[in-house]
Amino acid sequence: MTGIENLLILYAGIVLINTIVSALLWRKQRDKLSKQLFSIWLATFIVYILQGTLLQNNLLIVIGFSFTLLINIAISDFLKTIADRPIKHGLYYGVMILAVAISGGLFLTNQPFTRIALPVTIAVAFPLIHTAFILIKNDWKKLGFSPKALTITCVFFAIHNIDFAFLRMVDEAAPMGFTVATLLISALSLFAPAIVIERVTATQARISAEMDVAKRIQTDMLPKSPKIPGYQLSCYMNPAEEVGGDYYDIIPGEDRSWILMGDVTGHGLGSGLVMFMVQSIMSSILSTRPDLAPKELNFIANKILYNNLQRLNDQRPTTIATLSMTNTGNIAISGCHDNIYVYREDTATIETICLDHFPMGLGFTDQFSEDMFEQTTIDLKKNDVLLLCTDGITEAQASKITPMYSENRLIELFQKHAVKPIEEIKTLLIEDLDRFTKGNYDDDITFILVKYASTTEVVVNN
Repeated sequence: MTGIENLLILYAGIVLINTIVSALLWRKQRDKLSKQLFSIWLATFIVYILQGTLLQNNLLIVIGFSFTLLINIAISDFLKTIADRPIKHGLYYGVMILAVAISGGLFLTNQPFTRIALPVTIAVAFPLIHTAFILIKNDWKKLGFSPKALTITCVFFAIHNIDFAFLRMVDEAAPMGFTVATLLISALSLFAPAIVIERVTATQARISAEMDVAKRIQTDMLPKSPKIPGYQLSCYMNPAEEVGGDYYDIIPGEDRSWILMGDVTGHGLGSGLVMFMVQSIMSSILSTRPDLAPKELNFIANKILYNNLQRLNDQRPTTIATLSMTNTGNIAISGCHDNIYVYREDTATIETICLDHFPMGLGFTDQFSEDMFEQTTIDLKKNDVLLLCTDGITEAQASKITPMYSENRLIELFQKHAVKPIEEIKTLLIEDLDRFTKGNYDDDITFILVKYASTTEVVVNN
């Protein structure tokens, strides 16, 4: 095997490996730079094959080389994306069409290979020369080390494209030509992925910082130790991601207090933002009209949330439970949410309250009339305990193929331990969930325990 053949194999191996790696990177990241990196190596692989097949005459050799334009445009796009420059290909393709026409004319007049090839090689090199000139002139100071190194590499790559016209037919220059090409491809395989990784790392760090802020805001928005006359309360929230779509609020008052719980469709940052919106809507309404009935609150909130979601072009309806509570144990409830469970101490039984007081979650449509919103009234006696939770509990699973935690298991545990202090009930429920799911939570977990103590005023525990 000759030295030229060894260089060709090395070159092909570098290109093939980078094509596969960049394809995997794009599949994982799904971002613009990763896609462009894959385009560079895919174009390089295709051009390598074309140049090895179009060898019948000088014009076909030049046409085969003209496809190198695809590589150079792909690299140009990559550099422009790094520098936030607009991407336009029309000029490059126009120059190449003109160059091929000139080369074809020179071939028909039996001109030497160098003259035939020179217009095309200049057209091939033009995208990188043009892009490098723009970046060096306008963006050099703001570019990092890897983008600068890649830009310089591209200048040499463009020069190497032009020397094709002078060295392609010189057998003695072939080893040097393939060595230079291999070195340039190696540099490209080093600096281009480094840029992608740097960008991905920077983006992930920025997103992580933003998520930390959102998580802190969500945590800070939870009620801070409000005092509810006549009740003991214990609350728990565990988002499945950094920011959850579950929502609860406790708004104390002298004669009447409110407990609100919602579950925005989905979870993550998008649902968390809608959750913030729901909290703002509810608290704003109640700050101006604290005497509203729960069904009226839900009716007004539904219209506001629907209009806001329409502006966002996003449909994330929210299941909601609103409880208006007096210090005498009377509770008015309206919701479209998961069931509420009430432990009655005098009978040691669990009463299930179905929350189907309006057809769909808040924000789905604004076509519901006010009379379609209903409510239920219950009375708690001393030591009765109410459990309000989102479906993250009943639908919790260790994996997608294992059974759900289920309502029956929740009721059984609640009934077994309802006579215990509510902080102990909370701990027992959390521990049972952790055992059942093995600590794997695909949805937000939120619940509130409310114990009627008739004369007790207790700090809420979060």
